[in-house]
Amino acid sequence: MIAFPKRKTLISEAQRALNLRPLDGIDGRATWHALGYRFLGANHHAMRGLPTKASGVNFVGRTAIVKAIQSAFRLTVDGMDGSQTWSEIMERLAPAPVAPAVPEPAAGNTYAESVRGRSPNRNQGRNERLGIVVHHACGYFEGSVSWILKPGTNAAYHCLIAEDGTRAILAEDTDCCHHAGKSSYGGRVGCNGFMLGVAFCGDTNTGAMRKGKELNAHELASLRDWVEEKRRAHGIPKDWITHHRAVSPGRKDDLSLPAWEQVRKALGI
Repeated sequence: MIAFPKRKTLISEAQRALNLRPLDGIDGRATWHALGYRFLGANHHAMRGLPTKASGVNFVGRTAIVKAIQSAFRLTVDGMDGSQTWSEIMERLAPAPVAPAVPEPAAGNTYAESVRGRSPNRNQGRNERLGIVVHHACGYFEGSVSWILKPGTNAAYHCLIAEDGTRAILAEDTDCCHHAGKSSYGGRVGCNGFMLGVAFCGDTNTGAMRKGKELNAHELASLRDWVEEKRRAHGIPKDWITHHRAVSPGRKDDLSLPAWEQVRKALGI
């Protein structure tokens, strides 16, 4: 069971949306019985392992019910109610406000970009530059730059974008930066070796799911400039632009789903 702020509120919303009773915000015996009957049917083997107490929701058959719910909501079907599942359920039951359209930068408008150093936090070998992973760095711009350039922090991005659109270049494109960790994309594992990493400053989440900050027009336009340059230079297709949550599901929660939607609209992907 994953705990996070407003969990009880979200469970109440889910109970209401699925017409379950009681609307108590507790995922106990009554709720799981109702979910099992709704998504699996009364005779499914998973129903035999439902809890007998009012709370305590770890039981035989739980994974089967969670998978059925995820499938019904068209989520990633892994049988785990982790941060990705709860994030996507919240966006369906209590969606964030629609992000404002990103204005086109004025003609000739560019954002300052400077090479701030080459991060030592990288693997050996040459990055294949097949795609791009978008992240958030939880700290402020200058603090994050210093952290990325410090040996041993195991944190690095090729590019860091400030709230005013300023870009810090912190690695060469051929560097295998420590940005994705345990990850996979396109049928391959270890995204550090074949994808570039770019990050915004500031946490786009609160707790397990809800965004902490909304990306502004400068951040999004600056990202678009950088991404388009890399796409031209390395022939990166749009379907190889993704975010950390997608390449490390259940382990990472950046970007928030609303922030990723902003990025998708800005990049036209």
